[in-house]
Amino acid sequence: MRHTIVLWMYLLILTPSISGEANTAVNCMDGGYTGQRTTLTCTITGTIVSGIRWWRPNGGSQQAVVMCNTANTICEPSGGITGYSAVIDSRWQITLTIESFNTAVDAGEWICRDGEAGVPSTCTKTLLNGPDSVTFIPPLPGSITEGQSLTVTCAASCNPPCSYSWTLGNQHISSTSQLTLTNINRSQTGNVYTCNVTNSLIPKSKTKQFTLTVYYGPDSVQLNSSSPLTIQEGDEVAVSCEPTNCSPSCSFTWKFKSQIKSTSSIISLKNTQRSAAGDYTCTTVNTNTRKSADKTISLAVQSNRSSITFVTLNSQLTKVTVDELTPMTCDVDSNPGYDIKLLNIS
Repeated sequence: MRHTIVLWMYLLILTPSISGEANTAVNCMDGGYTGQRTTLTCTITGTIVSGIRWWRPNGGSQQAVVMCNTANTICEPSGGITGYSAVIDSRWQITLTIESFNTAVDAGEWICRDGEAGVPSTCTKTLLNGPDSVTFIPPLPGSITEGQSLTVTCAASCNPPCSYSWTLGNQHISSTSQLTLTNINRSQTGNVYTCNVTNSLIPKSKTKQFTLTVYYGPDSVQLNSSSPLTIQEGDEVAVSCEPTNCSPSCSFTWKFKSQIKSTSSIISLKNTQRSAAGDYTCTTVNTNTRKSADKTISLAVQSNRSSITFVTLNSQLTKVTVDELTPMTCDVDSNPGYDIKLLNIS
């Protein structure tokens, strides 16, 4: 009998009733999305002294929102605060529901503990957000020169991080935020590339797209007349110059003897004189690709009249007396050429 009494007293000393000795573990579950419902759970183990209490972050100054009785069978709002309800899963676990998540008071560190003096357990309820908008880097990615490469990054602010995918029409082409196109060719111009951003936890999605414009050419130049082009003196003539495959449109320059005669696709000559005969070169330039192409046409101007510009004898233009069979030179300005006869009319 003596040993039994001693044992009872020993046990009594080891198990005193200490306020707040129950342990809690709080789980914030998923984050909260503004205006939507979200939940937390608190599990308690050990000897319950006062019952579970919940404190919200309240912008950094914790505030009690729900308190339960010692048996954890009844949970009520604290201090008249509304918008929170508790579901008693068991005496050992309570689920708190935030009816409408408010970033100002609900985002941050939540506390659950046994009464006022229990050891607190905490978790952080994060704000779930995004994507609200999608930003391309670079901002205007749609124009590129043929043969070059293009990298476009699709960016959005999300918590938790969003997932990304790129599509071309109905074809999936990338599962990352970055789209890379290499060795771009003119057949890709007009392609519409779409970035899809998804926050699967909320869930919420946003898309943004751009249309690809490919600059190319000119490949060559075509003239509407073949070379040489022969006209009669006094006539009017017009020659047009057209680049092959030039996007966007090319600029034009017509030159004659290094002088610019026209900056349009057409060069027009009126009352053409024999001095206008010669080579005319059309040059087309794509300022975006910095590529150029040119073509030259030779203009011949014919006349029905001719004139003797000079007669020389041993490089002299003065009146001379010559011996029979002495060579003489006679220069005639004419087109087409004429047969020349030198006659003695004395």
